[in-house]
Amino acid sequence: MTARALWTVEAMATAMGAERQGQLPASIAGLSIDSRSVAPGEAFFAIRGDRRDGHDFVVDALTNAALAVVAADRRAQFPGDAPLLVVPDVLSALRELAAAARRRMRGKVKHHAEPEAGVIRKLMPEDGYGFLESADGREIYFHRNSVAEPGFDSLKLGERVTFTEEEGEEGPQASWVTPLAESAPR
Repeated sequence: MTARALWTVEAMATAMGAERQGQLPASIAGLSIDSRSVAPGEAFFAIRGDRRDGHDFVVDALTNAALAVVAADRRAQFPGDAPLLVVPDVLSALRELAAAARRRMRGKVKHHAEPEAGVIRKLMPEDGYGFLESADGREIYFHRNSVAEPGFDSLKLGERVTFTEEEGEEGPQASWVTPLAESAPR
């Protein structure tokens, strides 16, 4: 199984203003700032901190299967064929990459539907499902596993609930049902 690409190297290099050196892969599956935990397929960022300099651990990161290294211009310190994205400042490059990630995610945020109000109308406890009536009078299926605490077994006919609706295989269904512990007016 291959890891899904997080970034193409081309897009990373462009976002960070990096110069490419060595045999770079087409894409990167993840990012790491720790040479000890870098996973196969990830890029290692050689960040210089107050006490440690990530450039001292580039060879370790490559040994641990990093596919690329984002580093400052210290090429003489690394193997000649090291897959490098060379930048003036590694931490600034990481910030630029984060900003590019935010830009590419604009408009792609998953929005969850607001919960609607409903009333429990039918319960089939032996089969583990029931139906609720939405505020607009529609009958909505729900499964016992979609009921929040105190759970399906505590539901009563006529009890008010909130629910989140989604389209199921056989029509509308409630993906989340929250009991309100109050009865609907008759």
